[in-house]
Amino acid sequence: MLPSPDIELLRRRGLDRTPVPSIGEARTWRYLAGSFSRRS
Repeated sequence: MLPSPDIELLRRRGLDRTPVPSIGEARTWRYLAGSFSRRS
């Protein structure tokens, strides 16, 4: 379960429409998670 801010960002990018996350998307998730961790 990821924080909703991440979900909203992905929705804006349209990544939530992809059934199976690609490696690129997985890296994006990790990048976003790192950004949120640094911010808070």
